[in-house]
Parts: sequence; C-alpha cells; structure tokens
Amino acid sequence: MEIVFIATILEMVLVILLLAIVFVAGHSFISRQTGRFNKRSALMRVEAHAVILHIEQTGRFSRQQAQVKLQMQVYPDRGRNFVAECKELFSAYDLAMLQNGCMVRVSYNPSNIKEVVLVKTA
Repeated sequence: MEIVFIATILEMVLVILLLAIVFVAGHSFISRQTGRFNKRSALMRVEAHAVILHIEQTGRFSRQQAQVKLQMQVYPDRGRNFVAECKELFSAYDLAMLQNGCMVRVSYNPSNIKEVVLVKTA
C-alpha cells in the first residue's frame, strides 16, 4: 500500500515539475517575441515637429511628477498633418514652461499615428 502511495506522489510531483517547465519555457518565448515586436516598432518610429494645442492635467502623480495629457498638431516631413494625444510626466518646473502653442518634438508610428511619444520640448 505504501509503495502505491509513494508512486502516486512521485507521479504528481513529476507532472507539476513538467507543467512548471512548460510554463517557464512558454513565458520565455512570449517575452522574446514581445521584445522583438517592441524593437521592430521602435525601428519604424518617425520623428516630427508638433505644436501643443491643449494641455490637461490628469490628476495622477508619480515620483513628484504630474501626468499631463497633451493634444498636439503633428507636422510630419512626409504625409498629412494630424492631431494626436499622449500622456507624459512632467516636473512642476517643466510643466510651468509648457503652454498652448509651444513647439515640441515627437516620435510616432507611421502605421498607427495614435502611438505618439514626446521626445523633447523645443
């Protein structure tokens, strides 16, 4: 009776161990694929000038920086101008420097113009 019980426990441990290995291998594969996608989308990014149309604080803070939602008119070197929004963190000093009409530099994904990131203020 004890041998059967020990064999059952060993089988359960083996199954759990195999499931853990499969989970770790799958997680590692997904992480690598996601990393490749992020690198690929970073390579497809294009920089452009933009003018701030509207600034709105979201009410969120992180490390004593305020999160701000910016609405901008983007002027790409090629193609049509477009309006985009992004959320960025700013210190109180940098936030005081931002105003409607300020020129900034942005980076965006040309295949999805909703993916816009502020590169620097001009």
